Amino acid sequence: MNIIHLLKTSHIYNSRLFIYYAQLINDKLPSSFEYELNRCAINNLQQLLTIIHNPLSSFQLNTRVLKEILRSNLTELDQFLQSINTDLLSQIYHACLACNYQTIEIFTNTLHYLHRCLQQRENIYNITE
Repeated sequence: MNIIHLLKTSHIYNSRLFIYYAQLINDKLPSSFEYELNRCAINNLQQLLTIIHNPLSSFQLNTRVLKEILRSNLTELDQFLQSINTDLLSQIYHACLACNYQTIEIFTNTLHYLHRCLQQRENIYNITE
């Protein structure tokens, strides 16, 4: 049973922050274990949007979120981008650059796409002013 389910069944709906610390000392576990652990509660961009748009949340970008965005397929990415404002899109794009993700081949196409989307939004904003 995961913690979120336990809280819901106990009718506890207040804000919460989960922090975990794990040290992997069993070398027989697959290297994907940490990735799977990170994806237990949030495993797609739609679920990420529930956190971003939650008024009780103080959402902050981090490398896990950036990589999730950059790994997503185009359909999921488009739905996500339509659901966020231009400021957040700009933060995502510039955070990716700060992490040097433009140098990682599997991220370059998505990063270029984010850049084009950001430029389009900024052009529209400049025209309407």
